[in-house]
Amino acid sequence: MKGLRSILLSSVLVAAATQAQQASPSMNSDPNIPLTNESVTQLASAGVPDRLVIAKIKAAKSVHFDTSPAGLKALSAAGIHEDIIEAMISRQDAGRVDSSPQPTASAVPASNPDDPMSPHEEGVYFMKDGKMLAIDPGAFQGEKHSGMMKSMVTQGFAKMRTKAVLRGAHAPTQIADPNPTFYLYFGKEDTSPAMSFSPEPKSPREYLLVKLEVTKEDRLLETMTGSNMNAATKSAMKFSYSKIAASAYKVTLDTPLTPGEYCFFPGAAADMGSMAAMGMGRVYDFGIVSGH
Repeated sequence: MKGLRSILLSSVLVAAATQAQQASPSMNSDPNIPLTNESVTQLASAGVPDRLVIAKIKAAKSVHFDTSPAGLKALSAAGIHEDIIEAMISRQDAGRVDSSPQPTASAVPASNPDDPMSPHEEGVYFMKDGKMLAIDPGAFQGEKHSGMMKSMVTQGFAKMRTKAVLRGAHAPTQIADPNPTFYLYFGKEDTSPAMSFSPEPKSPREYLLVKLEVTKEDRLLETMTGSNMNAATKSAMKFSYSKIAASAYKVTLDTPLTPGEYCFFPGAAADMGSMAAMGMGRVYDFGIVSGH
């Protein structure tokens, strides 16, 4: 009798083990198959301890859990413990990939080079027929002196004049509009104490817009008259400006310009004579021509 009971008990245990194995195919199935709500429910129903189910969820190569309100409600109704459900939600969120269409390179709008609000390289620009055009920067080269002998003869009553030189009778940029709008873009300002003095202006207020004297070969800016080292200011044109973006300004003239040659010139150099003019940053030169 005892032998029969042992045989029956063994049969029951084998059948239970077989049933549990059949009810939990996810424990032995292809690891490439995603773990789902159904497979977790089968594991829990087969009596697999919660900590092992959670370990299985964390170690699964991929998961495809339904963690929507309806899916969570079904898991709870199936008796899945809260710790397991939390592990499923955590793993699903960690493995989620944004499947929304990403813009291609061609679909990403590029900045419009003709829009003053778009980023531009440092420099001075003007608008012509809806196009933003850059003024090529130049630099003063050398200086000319006049009235030296007369100043000596008159013991200084006649003033000696010093003029900074821009090579060429005309600037490469010629503008037909006597009242152009300019746009000034500056580089990022260095605020470190060692660089507190910078030769390059960081605002339109640090520029002078001056009219140049024209000869057959050169354009001249008078920088010194006698002991007056800021003579350049007498030929300065008045303008107004407004900030339109970070380090970007719109400049408008107070009065239209007459035909001739002009340049934006660092105002700090105007107080230091023509030698300073030659080494104080870039000069943005242009001409105003009569309209057609």
